[in-house]
Amino acid sequence: MTSIKTERVAQELDSARIGKPLQKQIAIMVGIEGDVAKECEEVLTRLGFHSLRCVSFEEAKEQLEKRSPQLVVVSTALPSSDPLELLRAVKEHNPLITGILVARQATYDFVIKALRVGCDGLVYGDFSTEEFYATVSEALEKSALREDVSKLKSLLSLYRLSQMITVTLDLDRLLSLTLDLAISELHASSGSIMLRDEVTGDLIIAAVHGLPKTLIGKRQSINEGIAGLVARQQKPIIISPSVSVEPQVLSMLKRKEIISSISFPMMFEGKLVGILNVNSVEGEVVFGEGELEILSVLCAQAASAITNARLHEQVRRSYLGAITALVQAIEARDPYTKGHSEKVSEYAVQLGETIKLSADESEAIRMAGLLHDVGKIGIPDQILLKPGKLTEEEYEQIKRHPIISSLIIEPVPFPWDIRTPVRHHHERWDGKGYPDGLRGEEIPLTARIISVTDVFDAITSDRAYRGAMSAEAAFELILEVAGTQLDPELSRAFVNMMRSKKRRS
Repeated sequence: MTSIKTERVAQELDSARIGKPLQKQIAIMVGIEGDVAKECEEVLTRLGFHSLRCVSFEEAKEQLEKRSPQLVVVSTALPSSDPLELLRAVKEHNPLITGILVARQATYDFVIKALRVGCDGLVYGDFSTEEFYATVSEALEKSALREDVSKLKSLLSLYRLSQMITVTLDLDRLLSLTLDLAISELHASSGSIMLRDEVTGDLIIAAVHGLPKTLIGKRQSINEGIAGLVARQQKPIIISPSVSVEPQVLSMLKRKEIISSISFPMMFEGKLVGILNVNSVEGEVVFGEGELEILSVLCAQAASAITNARLHEQVRRSYLGAITALVQAIEARDPYTKGHSEKVSEYAVQLGETIKLSADESEAIRMAGLLHDVGKIGIPDQILLKPGKLTEEEYEQIKRHPIISSLIIEPVPFPWDIRTPVRHHHERWDGKGYPDGLRGEEIPLTARIISVTDVFDAITSDRAYRGAMSAEAAFELILEVAGTQLDPELSRAFVNMMRSKKRRS
């Protein structure tokens, strides 16, 4: 902190600031009167500020709330008030406000106290306008640096958080995480994410926060509204008391209680993915350049993640369609097993949800359920469709189908581990299963899930050599073989899940 500066230094500082206009050009002077006030105002005008005079602590606090100043200049001659307490209140209100003290004299103890409450600059005695100019300029430079450091820390923190978004391929969860993060970082009251329909070009509301859930799915043409304008221009639009906004934009604002809002385009490789909207109602925060910087980081990460999630879903649907067609072709050989694999798959996914599997594990058992018997394509019809009891040799051929299944799907680059549950779904808890004789928890969890659901659908379906068992009888049988053939915990979880579903229906 420096109290005396030369005119040369002042001119250098002035030159250094050329081309860097202040974003917030409000300065509040408290307790400064007469000629000193006029001279200070001239300096502040030269620095690009509009000055407001306050004569009391209370008036100054009121202006703090109304004006959001960047600079506060406080005189130690402030009547009936402690100037250091006022400066402390200023810093508590916003630590990034630059605080200057104007004192008649400055003792060592006073300077120490001033520093402790956050004073950024001090002039005292019969100071000149050049001294005041230099002190304020230096203090502003320090404050600007402090604000840049604060923003950098915030952006780095946001970047690390936003990287979490990129690890999920569940689109609904991804959108929810993105919007929640935007609302949290900007202290907004509400917001939404609109995705661009790749076919029609319309914007579709896909996620909301602080708004009715009934809005999800609502379509809007890109020729309508603020979001449509953002989509067409591919540039953000900010509505704020401190920002000049075109009248046509204000006329599009439907919710009049909104005092500030940002609509930001989410772009990936030059293409519009969607729009992120955040709102602040009257009495809450006002958005500015800092909030635009935050959204630029978040929207870049989100646009990439959304694109990946959509591609993943397209791949999943392609795999699912091809797999379903293949399974249906195989099951057409045996009218008794038609639809078996689809039911095993569905039961397995439901059981996976019950025991809280991850999204990737759930997708793996969905596909594994569909493909678990695909190896039967390598079993001759006279064995596969035999109505009577199989010979030992025929049974050995049947036991090969999990191996055949895993070999069939081995060349396919699935994004999930499908081979493991497909190969091991006929292993037994007691180690007497096939093809590898695994026991207990040596058997992969996904395979144990398929085992339970495969048994249930098999015994509740008609076969050439027997009729279907009732659901309740099947539950009792599953519990009976739990701990020998099937995983005991999964067996109980499956039976409880199915009985609960039956009671609800």
